[in-house]
Amino acid sequence: MTLQANRLLAVAFVLFIVMVVVFSKKRESSVSVQETKNPTPSLLEKSAPKIIQDLSNPPTASSRAEFQSLIKKDRAEKEIGLQRMALPREGNQAQLKVVLSIKPSCAPGDADAILLDLEKAPSHRLLATFEDLSENQKSLTWEVPQSLFKEGRAEKVFQVPVHSEPIQYGFFLCTANKNDTTCSDKKVQDINEIFTEHLTKKPNAGQQLRNIFFQYFLVDDRGLASFSQISKGEKVYDKLKKYVDETKAPGKPNRAEIDTMKTTLKTVDSLPAVFSNDKLILQLPKFKESACR
Repeated sequence: MTLQANRLLAVAFVLFIVMVVVFSKKRESSVSVQETKNPTPSLLEKSAPKIIQDLSNPPTASSRAEFQSLIKKDRAEKEIGLQRMALPREGNQAQLKVVLSIKPSCAPGDADAILLDLEKAPSHRLLATFEDLSENQKSLTWEVPQSLFKEGRAEKVFQVPVHSEPIQYGFFLCTANKNDTTCSDKKVQDINEIFTEHLTKKPNAGQQLRNIFFQYFLVDDRGLASFSQISKGEKVYDKLKKYVDETKAPGKPNRAEIDTMKTTLKTVDSLPAVFSNDKLILQLPKFKESACR
């Protein structure tokens, strides 16, 4: 082979090597672009949104404890016979919509007793109060309009402060003087004694300021709770004492409050509250002959 031929062969070999190198680099570049456009599963896992990762994580110790606490409270309330209703809130204030409703009855009831008292003592007024039964003794008041007995219905919105621990409240209806702001200090009397007082025309009948309706409530940041039925045995009150002891802030005379409440409930014997959507309905029975049919 001549020297010229050898040189041509060498040049051809070098050109071949250069072409191989260039082709390899282009292929690597193409593969890199392709991998970027279609990432591998491992790359997808690394770039997954945090919300997906958060959903796969178990709840924290504190959230589990809170969840278990809510379950425990719910079970305790069901054993006591409490019904519960959520309340709309603005900050630490809940809006409690109360409806007083006249309920036709085959026997004289709360509305009849109230009317008899107000007829004999026209200077008195019908006062509704939503009172904190704890040592704070805060009272929200409402002078109930006389239109209640003609229209059969009256409404009021109370702004109630709420806390994480349940606070015991009482809803009272009492005959009161003009400047009174509380019902809890009024006499608690059996409704049959009130009717007897008027039927026998006792001196000063209806002049005594007294409670004619009462119902018990618990209020916390979960809403409003109350008894769902009239008859409540002693065991129910014992369970209620244990419940408020375990869930309320310490240092308050919970048991004394419940004993007083129990006596009032048994004496007045009011109908249980009705929860209807966001309204608390309190019914006052009134005799109507058609209700006896």
